[in-house]
Amino acid sequence: MKQALDFVKIHAGWDECIFIYQDQVTKGQELRTSLSLLRKPSIRGIEVGILSPPEGAGDIHVRIVDDTSQGFIRMCGGLTQSIGKAIVETHIGKRLGIRIVEGKNRVILETDAGLIPIEIEVKNGTVQKVVTEMSSYIADCYGRGVGLVEVEGMTLVNVGINEEEKEFLVLDVDELTKRFPKINFWTRETATLDTLEHIYRSFLDLHGMSLEFLYAVLYKLENRESKRTIRTVFRFFPWDYAPGDHLEYACGTGTTALGIALCERGQVDLSDGSENLLLTVGGKHLPEATRVKTQLTLEGTKDRITGAWFSHDRIELVASGKVYA
Repeated sequence: MKQALDFVKIHAGWDECIFIYQDQVTKGQELRTSLSLLRKPSIRGIEVGILSPPEGAGDIHVRIVDDTSQGFIRMCGGLTQSIGKAIVETHIGKRLGIRIVEGKNRVILETDAGLIPIEIEVKNGTVQKVVTEMSSYIADCYGRGVGLVEVEGMTLVNVGINEEEKEFLVLDVDELTKRFPKINFWTRETATLDTLEHIYRSFLDLHGMSLEFLYAVLYKLENRESKRTIRTVFRFFPWDYAPGDHLEYACGTGTTALGIALCERGQVDLSDGSENLLLTVGGKHLPEATRVKTQLTLEGTKDRITGAWFSHDRIELVASGKVYA
């Protein structure tokens, strides 16, 4: 017999997130139920956030199921942005006992990557901005390993990738273009995707890994003097290798991984202890309405990021209601 589930669906640039309640899901069926919601002909999305009362020092406990990996993941930045809007503008906040006031509100999410605080700015009962603190995720990435890697004559940055975990490989488009001058890395043309696949496989072979998929961030510093405007694109190898689709998406964990990589390469100025960056997802070939801008603040030292906060400029409620799964 199918379960009746209350749901909310919100997107934050890339992540189409479906929120459901743990107490409505049959115990032991969380993964099966979540994946069924993500697939046609159901609600469809990228992640499911299974919500329940806190188990420790947080305000909400959330388990995350990801369509890309077909399993539970430790953290999703876009989901934290979406839940900020959901807490205020849907039944989620009241149901989980979160008190919201005009102005700034702080809510702590319990995730498998640790405690993730979000700051929700509210005006007239509407969310104006959500800022996610990623310090726990940063510590998690460093704990699994961060470092420069030489591949195909280029320097890439491995942020937390190992045989057990699939985090981010970060690539500087300027360096890619020097090595492959005829390739436009901002498109999904066949030549571009084949070249990236070759690079990714070379990285996996170098480390003796056999991962089924790999997250990656491509970026370009638009102004190398101020180093404050960054053009980015996110690739998921080989999951989203579909030539001709030029729609690009925002990614919160990828944004944070990029911050770590910039520090590793000495491309951020943390001499004052912090730096603010503006990331534009995709490229100039995209219509303005499809672009997502992300504010990223980094704190740390010359050699290591210790704190990061990010905010997407587009978080939108898609649907809410009841679904049977």
